[in-house]
Amino acid sequence: MEKILIRIIALLVIIIAFCIIRMGRDKAENKLLNESNETLMSSFETYKTKKSLNAIKARRLLIDRDDLKSDYPSLVETAKDAGIKPRRIKSISDLSTTTRYEIVTKIRDSVVYIDTIKCFNSVDPWLKASGCIKKDTILLSYKSQDTLVQIISRVPKKWWFFRYGTKGFNQTIVSKNPNTEFEYLRFIEVK
Repeated sequence: MEKILIRIIALLVIIIAFCIIRMGRDKAENKLLNESNETLMSSFETYKTKKSLNAIKARRLLIDRDDLKSDYPSLVETAKDAGIKPRRIKSISDLSTTTRYEIVTKIRDSVVYIDTIKCFNSVDPWLKASGCIKKDTILLSYKSQDTLVQIISRVPKKWWFFRYGTKGFNQTIVSKNPNTEFEYLRFIEVK
């Protein structure tokens, strides 16, 4: 009788421990889902800095690797094109920018009188420019568009053919516009 009672108590302890562990996992997953829902509902915020520069701020969306592959396949494909394996991606983001500026300037030329209006229009996937020349004035309008994809990837340590641990992290930014040139890049991680 005592042996049966001890076995029942041991079985109950194992079941309770399993339930506590399962409840902890469910609680962590629920917290992750709530955070993800809040992030998806809040979108992003645009504002001006103290020096009147445009800025954008968005909350972090925390998802697992499988969700990244299923929900954002174009970002994973961009990482593959850059030579980064999807399992090494630690963080990834993309940003789209548009530049608009109206230019009005005077023409200085030796011709005294121009009685015609000359206009032009140039369009390609990344730049739209149009303008007109009226007597002594140029009216110019252009729109430049670019999309940047930022990828943070893990660099493993190597010894002979074995890979282990983490040597560091790389940041890769890919521009969708072939005419874009980068001046510099900084990657700062704060702990």
